[in-house]
Amino acid sequence: MKSFAFAALIAAVSAADKFKFMQWALEHGKNYENDEEFFDRFTNWVRTDAAIDVLNETNSTATFGHNHMSDWSKEEYRTLLGRVPSDDNEEIEYTWLSEDDNSLTVDWRNHGAVTGVKDQGRCGSCWSFSTTGAMEGAHKLKSGSLLSLSEQQFVDCDTKDGGCNGGLQDRAFKYAEGHKIMREGDYKYTGKDGSCKYDSSKGKVGVNSFAYVPNKSPSQLKAAIKK
Repeated sequence: MKSFAFAALIAAVSAADKFKFMQWALEHGKNYENDEEFFDRFTNWVRTDAAIDVLNETNSTATFGHNHMSDWSKEEYRTLLGRVPSDDNEEIEYTWLSEDDNSLTVDWRNHGAVTGVKDQGRCGSCWSFSTTGAMEGAHKLKSGSLLSLSEQQFVDCDTKDGGCNGGLQDRAFKYAEGHKIMREGDYKYTGKDGSCKYDSSKGKVGVNSFAYVPNKSPSQLKAAIKK
């Protein structure tokens, strides 16, 4: 039954789409164990391809395309979304910032404050990448030096968060208040949970303080970016 469904799906797509899929699979080194997996992955890829077409037709400010996750299921993709809401039941104190600048655009690439693209793999560690990204940019603006910081240190050593099972940037910032973060090259990313190998002598960037900006407030977000 599934073979028939696969044949019907193949027939429904154009020769160009079939060729496009095979090119993509070769480019990303995809190897499927059997026909069933091939069917599932191809189905996911077709769904992704259709979504990309819609995005490109309706968005004039960005161009969308495939990557190595294009044949993933929605459930697989959700494993990367590792932000875990706080369960500390603590009252958050928001900081209201002065809104004396009405300019809209800030591109931190123009300030040299953004490191290259990083890949978290199949580990739900997005929270650690958000944290290092913020710290890298802030450190560059303050010191003039752009350093790529270690997400793996957070994954392995921040015991308040859950490593590849998710975490929260707030708790990661608190960890960095007491532990300077090592460079990426000194504590390499593995994409899986491991034992803590922190070397304080190689710690480079810490956090002095951080503040909560009210959510759903574009004006406060702009003020925070300009701060």
